[in-house]
Amino acid sequence: MYSALIDGLCKDRLVVEALDLFSEMIGRGISPDVVSYNSLIHGLSVEGQLKEATRFLNEMRRKNISPTLRTFNIVIDALCKEGRVGEARDVFDMMAKMGYKPNVITYSALIDGYFLMKDVKKASWLFNNMDKNGVEPSVHTYNIMIDGYCKAKRLDDAMTLFKEMRNRNVVPDTVIYSSLIDGLCKSGKFSSAQNLVDEMHNSGQPVGLITYTILIDALCKSQDLDKAIELFMRIVNKGIRPDVCTYTVLIDGLCKGGRLKTAKEFFHHIVTKGCRLDVRTYYVMLNGLFKEGLFDEAMTLLSKMDDSGCPPDSITVEKVISTLLEKNEIEKVEKFLPEMKVKDPLNE
Repeated sequence: MYSALIDGLCKDRLVVEALDLFSEMIGRGISPDVVSYNSLIHGLSVEGQLKEATRFLNEMRRKNISPTLRTFNIVIDALCKEGRVGEARDVFDMMAKMGYKPNVITYSALIDGYFLMKDVKKASWLFNNMDKNGVEPSVHTYNIMIDGYCKAKRLDDAMTLFKEMRNRNVVPDTVIYSSLIDGLCKSGKFSSAQNLVDEMHNSGQPVGLITYTILIDALCKSQDLDKAIELFMRIVNKGIRPDVCTYTVLIDGLCKGGRLKTAKEFFHHIVTKGCRLDVRTYYVMLNGLFKEGLFDEAMTLLSKMDDSGCPPDSITVEKVISTLLEKNEIEKVEKFLPEMKVKDPLNE
């Protein structure tokens, strides 16, 4: 009965109550079984209480109660996401000593952890070790590897893996294509990125908004602003609704490219389409106005941020103040600073 109740509480993310029940069970002289331990370890890991989770894992080992492979995987994944890859590796080694064979989920979690720590060498070694141990990489594993290589600017390695997975008849998904397209765009290889988009179309893969936003961003950064606008309009005509991120990327590119009038048109277009503005959108628009010396218009826009339920964050306020002081606009700083309600991202 206790095991089922503890499992239910952990699944409902009521870990404190589950721990209380666990203590009550022991107090009554009832020995916890594998289900109780597994449930608690899962629940604690999900809630980020990894010290407690690993304590229970070690306690199971001392009592000769065998965790399931899923339990090990959850702990390893949670530790990796917290940047505690060394501890995750210890759990990985503990598994081997207890006679457990890591599966593709185990390897993928640990590889992801190494990439998060920017340890590309160990991530690559572990990936290559999968084959030697008879574990086939999944689409998710390839996704982690390709994304990691792209972020590390190792595009040749990413493309090699992309070819390898297709040779193994593993079909790349939209996430993998997006990672490669992003990596190619950031390396200035826009034509190669466009070829991948064409390949997606030809293979029946849906090209989503994230991929299009990556392409628009690349066009803006290469100052191909007309092509960026053309692509934006093309996705609208396809029935894909741009989100605030897509608008912000385009507005930022237009402002930096000296096309403030067009940027303002797109900015007002967001409001008319009912798309909620965020701090980043205001920030790039303010930057554009400041760049053209339109300080009064910028300060009017800044005052509207609070009214629209999007108060400026500390980065925006710092940018505004430094720009005004640089241009010797002291009166504007003195007038508007007391009115600014700064949005603290840590308290959101």
